[in-house]
Amino acid sequence: ECRNGLPPGEDGCHRYRNLGYRANTRSLNGALNLTQTYQAHGDKAQQGNHNIMMRNLRPIHREIAKCFQIGIQDYWGVMIDVEHVNEYFRNCHRRFELLIDTTRRHSPVGSTILEVGAAYGHTLLALRQLGYQVLALDLPESVDVYGKALIDSNVAIIPWDIHRGECPVTNIAQIVIASEVLEHLQVSIATAVRALLTPLSPGGILIVTTPNICRLPNVAKMLLGRNIQEPFPDQPSFRNGVVVDNRCHPREPGMQELRSAFISNGLTILEQRRFCCEEATGLRRLAYKLLPICGAHLLLVGRKNDSPIRS
Repeated sequence: ECRNGLPPGEDGCHRYRNLGYRANTRSLNGALNLTQTYQAHGDKAQQGNHNIMMRNLRPIHREIAKCFQIGIQDYWGVMIDVEHVNEYFRNCHRRFELLIDTTRRHSPVGSTILEVGAAYGHTLLALRQLGYQVLALDLPESVDVYGKALIDSNVAIIPWDIHRGECPVTNIAQIVIASEVLEHLQVSIATAVRALLTPLSPGGILIVTTPNICRLPNVAKMLLGRNIQEPFPDQPSFRNGVVVDNRCHPREPGMQELRSAFISNGLTILEQRRFCCEEATGLRRLAYKLLPICGAHLLLVGRKNDSPIRS
């Protein structure tokens, strides 16, 4: 059975708890993947855009994979090698396309793009190739392993653990991307969004994706009386002698909760979508059409106010 109700690898955590801050992801009209959406609307031009973007992403991915020809053990003890990186790309490339497309629609070429939890760097390296200035913030423990391709490409990665202190940079980016980050954190969604605003310039754009707690497999599980929450391990996890919640996704939001976190932090919502990356066919595709709120992931885009909101 797929973990968290997502296909293997789609949440970036199935088999890969080591990804720490991130996971993976995608539709305004529901949960069809991009190819299906284009086919449903007969939009061959947009399907062509998808093909063009894939032709640009594949060479970038090949260069990233080269960095892991000799496997590297991450801080979870998991071996990160070419097979690992290839599977990650297979399950995530449509999320990368969505992030690139959203960035291009909301910010001109030449803008500074900062990604929190950049993983292997596919999105940032593609955006740099398009003419954007890019940098990343990531867990200190992740930088030397997951940031290897970015470092080799001379992309700055600044260590930051959102739980442990203020963001080390302020007001430097026109767009901040946090894709599949919030569900990993041990703070409220609103607190996490507030922290993500620190590196964002006034008037800048915040792009967030997360798993959707109301996704179709979860709804099906609840109808069958099954628990949708990620189970605890058989043995407790300790940190400094204290039991801690060490699950990958301690809390996944729904769209309303994510919207509320944006609004309470003074963001103007510009765009919202529910989306899937996996190929939906037959009854599942029909279910997604009938229940668009059940897409596997959420995308929310908001603009930071020019001046801070006073409570």
